Amino acid sequence: MISATEEARFPWDGAMTLGLGTLRLAPETFWRMTLPELAAAARAVRPGVRAAMRRDELASMMARFPDGKDGDGPPA
Repeated sequence: MISATEEARFPWDGAMTLGLGTLRLAPETFWRMTLPELAAAARAVRPGVRAAMRRDELASMMARFPDGKDGDGPPA
């Protein structure tokens, strides 16, 4: 089970790899960026990649399409 602290942890290793490695930003530039700016830069590098589904989106989808209903899908 993942603790709330681990779940809330920001993936700094991935962000630094993207900013400093892939985008080749100077450290000063990287650390001055806001997270929305970094996300926009990431989308520019990999435009076809969607962000992970948010928890509320997953809950909504699970409510609309429950598993095992009317024999449609794996057993519950």
